[in-house]
Amino acid sequence: MALQKRQSNGITILEPIGNHTYRSDDFNLKSTVSKAIDEGVKKFVINLSGIRKMDSSGLGELVLIHQMIYQEHGMVKLCSLTKEISSLINLTKLNVKFESFNTESSAINSFR
Repeated sequence: MALQKRQSNGITILEPIGNHTYRSDDFNLKSTVSKAIDEGVKKFVINLSGIRKMDSSGLGELVLIHQMIYQEHGMVKLCSLTKEISSLINLTKLNVKFESFNTESSAINSFR
């Protein structure tokens, strides 16, 4: 598993690749977000196109990340969800917490 991190117009884009499940290797997503918050980052996009599988542990980490960012008056948006992950987010009603976009560029542009 890997975690790609990049910047675009003051927005931190995180792209985990692999399975985001219980007992899968950690992406260090939480610690990466925490470090970015400490550096003053307030805008995040999480690109989920590289996630093949996600379970409740992965969803729980997304919720925790949302709370961390929200507490610091920041924003996080999701993009490029697979059909399965989109269904999971909708089924668990997390679509109320997370704004999601079809593409990374549309998620970035939504901050304007």
